[in-house]
Amino acid sequence: MPATMSIPVDPTWGASIWKDLLSVRRKRVLRLQKISCTAIMNISAGCIDRAKGEVVISLAHTASDYDTAREAIEHGASHATHLYNAMPPLNHREPGVIGAVRDSEKCHPELICDGVHIHPSVIRATFAMFGADRMILISDSMRATGLEDGEYTLGGQPVTVRGNLATLHDGTIAGSATNLMDCMRFVVKTVGLPLETAVMCATENPAKEIGIFNEVGSISVGKRADFVLLDQELNIAAVYIDGKEFTC
Repeated sequence: MPATMSIPVDPTWGASIWKDLLSVRRKRVLRLQKISCTAIMNISAGCIDRAKGEVVISLAHTASDYDTAREAIEHGASHATHLYNAMPPLNHREPGVIGAVRDSEKCHPELICDGVHIHPSVIRATFAMFGADRMILISDSMRATGLEDGEYTLGGQPVTVRGNLATLHDGTIAGSATNLMDCMRFVVKTVGLPLETAVMCATENPAKEIGIFNEVGSISVGKRADFVLLDQELNIAAVYIDGKEFTC
């Protein structure tokens, strides 16, 4: 899966960073670019206008108000990173980024469904509010995922992992220690979404979002034979990569 990259936005962002983005994109290692739209309109909406044809522009970790977020979306931002997290909550007078994304059918939000970041009731409400066709399940997993409990780092900051909870030393959630399969299982068994919906939001929707649905995202003739076989309890029975069974 192509990587994502987060670039700090500041008033000097302009032609040079655009050239760097284009260079990385042409090497096929960058598909989705996250921005904080709080500052983006002070830089140049033209940056979004130019970049949207090369990468998916995502609104991420921002205190932006509704109008600023809508303006970014109108210029080409079409994705929302980690909906609800590191952004103001949806308020009946100040809807903020969440409200702006809700009102923009072309904008697709991510949800971290690890059982830590978002309450099951809110997950159900979000699917009802946005519709499953727009939703993208993600794990936000960090380097300690799959490893034993202990001390790790994230972006140079010390992180404590206990089970699927990863926190900074001040208690702030620091990514997730859960994989996407566990997130998909959670939304089916705990949240109560249909299995077909969960699978679509973890495979088809994200593949379409970054423009690789012709290669992956469904089991179809001509696509890569990457798939997971599950039993009735949604436990992994087998994993296939390029048509060959993967074993550890």
